[in-house]
Amino acid sequence: MAGRCVGVLCRRLCSSSAAPVAAEQVKLGFWQRMKNKKFVVWTKHLLRDYGEACKDIVVGAKERPGKATLYISLLAGVGICSSKAPSEDSFQCSLLEASSCLLLLSPWTRNGSSDQHVQRLMELRNEGRLRHINFMLFSLMYEAPYDPDCDLYSSQCSHLKSRWAEFPSRVLDIGFFGNWWRLQNKMKDFDINEEEFTHLPAHMRTISHNDLHSEENERLNQSRIRTVVVMSKDQLKQIEMSEDKFNKIEMSNKLKETEISKEDRLNPTEISKEDRLNQVEMSEEDRLEQIEKSVEDLLDQIEMSEEDQ
Repeated sequence: MAGRCVGVLCRRLCSSSAAPVAAEQVKLGFWQRMKNKKFVVWTKHLLRDYGEACKDIVVGAKERPGKATLYISLLAGVGICSSKAPSEDSFQCSLLEASSCLLLLSPWTRNGSSDQHVQRLMELRNEGRLRHINFMLFSLMYEAPYDPDCDLYSSQCSHLKSRWAEFPSRVLDIGFFGNWWRLQNKMKDFDINEEEFTHLPAHMRTISHNDLHSEENERLNQSRIRTVVVMSKDQLKQIEMSEDKFNKIEMSNKLKETEISKEDRLNPTEISKEDRLNQVEMSEEDRLEQIEKSVEDLLDQIEMSEEDQ
């Protein structure tokens, strides 16, 4: 008996001393236990799939660079347009700015279409009937039939609400790439009242780009900023003498023309129409040459006098 008890006690002691060692060997760390969980395994497989897809994209881009650049440019354009899509606050700011610009003008100088469009938008804003929709690439401002806080039966009943077929007629403005294009188009030439020019002929109602930026206008603008040349009495006398010469030449040419016309009346068969036209053209050319020479001489004299001074 005594031997059995001693044997049992020895086995128990040995088993108790070996149990902690085995427990220490079996116990795992936190990260090792996380590796065996389903969520971690699923994320590993997902990341592995995305990595393989990215490798395939890189390989495809190397094989077809044109197609890859097209897709990249399209994605970049979509990203830029979505970031530049204007918000409702930007429309409110643009509307208030346009209204303030029109208020600085008198009613007689405002453009009628610009004033009507801005006044209508301001009325809808005061009534709380402006609505904004963001389509990621662009934005829309449209007109709502009622204010959102309105509790009338017609505004709450689903059967009396406006239909989607009527939506295009209620669109007020389109926002794209940071601009509200309809408002910007309406505010073009907002300080020009077109009704003031209705009494003019049709060809004078419109002004082209060449009318505002012509060579004649540039020449007049440059002559406006030229320095004033102070002439002496002698120079003024020379100019008067030259003008007298021009007048005498013109008088002589007129006398010649009258003599030619009298000769034609007396002898209509001797001088033909072509000869008469040639004579008139030669007289005009001679007169222009004389005028140019006299003007050049005067300019030379003025320059010489300035250099001497």
